Amino acid sequence: MSDLCCCPPKALTCNYFNLEDIHINPKSILFRKIELGTGSKRLVSLTNMGQSTIRFWLDSPSNKAFAISLMDIVILKPREFAVAEVLFQPTSITHYLDSFVIHIADQSDRSITQSFTVNLQAHPSIELKVPHVLAFGHTIMGKTLHKVFSLENKTEIDFEIETVCRGNRGDFCLCPNGTSALPAKSCLRYLLYFRPTRRETQTMEIGLRPVWRGIAGKQVFISVSGYSTVKLKFLCQEVFPKRHRFVPGKPNAEASMVVRRKPDVTRYDTIQKFGKQT
Repeated sequence: MSDLCCCPPKALTCNYFNLEDIHINPKSILFRKIELGTGSKRLVSLTNMGQSTIRFWLDSPSNKAFAISLMDIVILKPREFAVAEVLFQPTSITHYLDSFVIHIADQSDRSITQSFTVNLQAHPSIELKVPHVLAFGHTIMGKTLHKVFSLENKTEIDFEIETVCRGNRGDFCLCPNGTSALPAKSCLRYLLYFRPTRRETQTMEIGLRPVWRGIAGKQVFISVSGYSTVKLKFLCQEVFPKRHRFVPGKPNAEASMVVRRKPDVTRYDTIQKFGKQT
């Protein structure tokens, strides 16, 4: 009969340590909304709360987007702990599912190794940083104004930008429009023109969505507004009579104001000026 000591059935103990005394925190890791081309770190701690010295080592995840800093065999005495760093660097905006295994044993050569699995999930994304509002304010009818905004791709990945304009687009013009390429380490420049043709407040909404290999990312919106005004040029002239006759209690004079408004409308207004003899 072999003298190898085995764990009894349905028990959590093996040679010299109890698995319930090994605390792993957390037992699963979620990377949420990690921007494509960047990285994010999470920490996993292992604490020996038992009375015996243990040793442990890690198996790295299969997906190369995950990396673990602690890969050597670590020895923990009672009440000691160790921390492993898990790094996630996405290379696509697909959903990631993976795990890594922690192997634990005591110092005995005949010990039985126990294992814990730490699950990994990640949801990468492409975050577009754009202004939320573009306001042209009061713009003279018939005059063209423009505003500029840009999208910068700091990643090593090529993707596209889908542009959708919604609302009153009659007097607004966005260039480029539709689908535009945004290569790695480059910048995409947009020009937005406003040439009002009617006197009213006009609004529009620009939607921008990143697309990578047919997978669409989060859409962001820009609110655009503009108001058209008419620029009027007035030529004013006051004509008074040559003689003034002052009568108590009656108007002392009559004045005429000629108002000419260019280019197409001419209007004559007469304004009565009243006064009293002093």
